Amino acid sequence: MKNTYNLINVSKQILNAEPGLSKVCFAKIIYFVHKGLVKKELVGLEDLRFIRMPLGPVPVGFMEITQSQTGIRIEEAASGGLVYNAQKYFSDEDSNLPDNIKVAVSEMAKVLARFSTSTLVERSHRDPSWIERSNGEEYSITVADLANPVPSRTKAELEPDIDNQNLQGLLLSGMVNDIAEESTKLEYPDYGKTD
Repeated sequence: MKNTYNLINVSKQILNAEPGLSKVCFAKIIYFVHKGLVKKELVGLEDLRFIRMPLGPVPVGFMEITQSQTGIRIEEAASGGLVYNAQKYFSDEDSNLPDNIKVAVSEMAKVLARFSTSTLVERSHRDPSWIERSNGEEYSITVADLANPVPSRTKAELEPDIDNQNLQGLLLSGMVNDIAEESTKLEYPDYGKTD
């Protein structure tokens, strides 16, 4: 399991099940699929690591998954919309995962892809590991994160324009919170420190 379960292989399996995911949506689906696999005791908490970003956790190594020889490619969408929706991810290669993990990844990816991207971002913001860190910090999913469920039911899908507005609002809110926290730390150097 540890030899074949990695970011490239889980990404390929997700894209085999749901081709054409946008960047932010894809990163969140990787996060929730990993969390779901941990909950099913198919992989370990630390088998994938994440970076805390304003739009939720991003897998460590995510920016490198489209380099040559990974079997994952990006196509530019002709939407002219938001930058983080302009690229779509695809894979044409087998994931080399064990069959039981392939099935679990595909099932979860199909469910998660029905959620709007802003909903996935908002749900990822509920996990303690994301809440307790600053942007740019690396971390693994914790047992506390497992208490929050992996999204499994969808309501009516959001219109793309509403989803984009929600994403922009989440990004702006996260940036404002980070600026406020950094400004407070400059004015009050002991802010947030515990003895």
